[in-house]
Amino acid sequence: MSADLHTRSYVRPVQVLPNKNLTFGVGANMEYYGSLKNNEFNIAAFLQVALF
Repeated sequence: MSADLHTRSYVRPVQVLPNKNLTFGVGANMEYYGSLKNNEFNIAAFLQVALF
């Protein structure tokens, strides 16, 4: 194995704010892969509603 070899690294932080019948928050996905450490970054918001 060479010292320049990098397969994959990732971080997936999530922040959630719960309420009585609602849960909402923001999540992110940061990935680095390959020997050049190519970067992909995605971010999303979500909402969950309790019906019962």
